[in-house]
Amino acid sequence: MNKEGFENPISVSDYILFLNEILKKVKVKVVGEVSQLKIHGPSGHVYFTLKDKNGSGVINCVVWKSIYKMFGESLKEGMEIIVSGKSDIYAPRGSLTFKVESFELVGEGALKKAYDELKIKLMKEGIFSQDKKRPIPDHPEKIGVITSLRSGTVIHDFTSNLKKFGFKIVAIDSRVEGQEAVRELIASVKSFRKKDIDVLVIIRGGGSLESLMAFDNEMLVREIAKFPVPVIAGIGHHKDVTLVSLAADIAESTPSAVAYLLNRPWEVIDNKIETDKKSILYNFESTINSFKNKINTSLSSISKLFEYIFNQYKKIENSVLFASTKIGRQISKDKNLIKERYRLIIKLFSVGIRNKKTELMSDWNNLRDLFILLSEEKSRKLLEFQKIISQNNPKRQLKMGYSITRINGKIARSVYSFEKNDILKTELFDGEVESEIKKINR
Repeated sequence: MNKEGFENPISVSDYILFLNEILKKVKVKVVGEVSQLKIHGPSGHVYFTLKDKNGSGVINCVVWKSIYKMFGESLKEGMEIIVSGKSDIYAPRGSLTFKVESFELVGEGALKKAYDELKIKLMKEGIFSQDKKRPIPDHPEKIGVITSLRSGTVIHDFTSNLKKFGFKIVAIDSRVEGQEAVRELIASVKSFRKKDIDVLVIIRGGGSLESLMAFDNEMLVREIAKFPVPVIAGIGHHKDVTLVSLAADIAESTPSAVAYLLNRPWEVIDNKIETDKKSILYNFESTINSFKNKINTSLSSISKLFEYIFNQYKKIENSVLFASTKIGRQISKDKNLIKERYRLIIKLFSVGIRNKKTELMSDWNNLRDLFILLSEEKSRKLLEFQKIISQNNPKRQLKMGYSITRINGKIARSVYSFEKNDILKTELFDGEVESEIKKINR
């Protein structure tokens, strides 16, 4: 074939095949009036002619049963409709047939009437009943989204208003404008039946009754009503709410409002976590302060106890020293008494040894016994005092590993008594050590 046509003759069937190749590439919308309407009994396919109102043009049309059922409109003769589809030529008869892929009523009045009739029908079936509405999961994560991704505006409004709560978004691109969107919308809903999601979201911007007519489709409404997980519709409303919005578990006016709805339970948790965090920190600080006060009180009590013990030791030490001095004086006095009596004995012995031997011997024995008894008593008391002195001597404690630290001549009882570079004197059992403070750990 050249630019002017076929060079050689071709058969009729080849020519029809050639025309059909061209026709199947051309999809058009045609407006006209329905006439000669027939529904084929066994197959359920619908045949009719579409003509201009003035009768100047007529084409044969066919709507396959599945498509007729999908669009849910009952065609009647005299009804004005817009059909969308492609034509082909049936070779055995040479007749051209327009194969309808979608159709819609013409005029807002007709659309409104069809909307009201279908709404009443579905209401009677309980499709819109509040008893059937399912609550949104407390904290949904996996979100299925059906919308048009071509422009990106709607999906951007939706995702940009979702906060960062770890949402996992799975989106399916679908037409959302006009009657031709029905097929894609239904296919998208069915596709999500096979996916693991917590909630299904259907969103689009606002529009007229004609532009939103896909969302008043009976088959789509039934798919939404029986969907296995809750459905949220965020469809810009015309003055009458779309039937899909009525069938959904929750309906919002805009995609942004749907995002806010999904954020809400997570925000509640987020706020609770923040409140609990503050409460935990407050309780922790209160507990720390309480223990700190108890530790400070205990340290003060321990310091006072050590001070008391040390003072008691000092008193005992002074008492022992006083007792030792007293004992020493008594011993010295006793020694003098013994010496005097000894001299007396010698004198008596020298003067009356001959005449008073018996008496002297008796006195000697008495003095000897008295001396022995007195010596034993004094020795025993001396040993007892020495034992008391030894047991209560503070230096004995120092020998056991204890030490006494003084600053400016006073006993140090707390780290808060010290300052950096202060000079400390530490008394040990065998001497004293002077040290300079380099670091204080309070």
